[in-house]
Amino acid sequence: MPTFKSVKELEKYLQEQIMDSLKTDVAEKTIELEKEHVKIDVYEEYNPTQYVRRKEDGGLLDDKNYLVEEIENGIKISNITRDNGYATPSDPDRYITPIVEHGVGYTWEHSKIYQKQPYPRPFIKETRKDLKKGKLKEFMKKALEKRFGKGAVI
Repeated sequence: MPTFKSVKELEKYLQEQIMDSLKTDVAEKTIELEKEHVKIDVYEEYNPTQYVRRKEDGGLLDDKNYLVEEIENGIKISNITRDNGYATPSDPDRYITPIVEHGVGYTWEHSKIYQKQPYPRPFIKETRKDLKKGKLKEFMKKALEKRFGKGAVI
């Protein structure tokens, strides 16, 4: 641990450690949690009849479709899965996350899910609930313990 000449230097160091922990360990755990919700809240809800799910290969479970951005006082994690012309060749850049989350905008006209619109499968909302119920605190505590050692974080 470095030495500090002032409380301000210590505070700056701790803020940097917290932000770095958020961008790495906490983000990773949060993405894992969201993927669990994708499996439960999205994929287990029904079996598609008109398409094959992309899952880890360009779908909602693909690591490449998770974007972690630093924002004021924290981070933002986005699932940026796009249609890529899969369901709507005329709009390949369309994000599918809001469609799944809110249940409006499905284009598979002969599918069971299209007939049920709105048919929300709120995997992001459920992830947020878990984070608020204590998962975020748990993730941050483990991340800081990893940096500073057990017992250093209360």
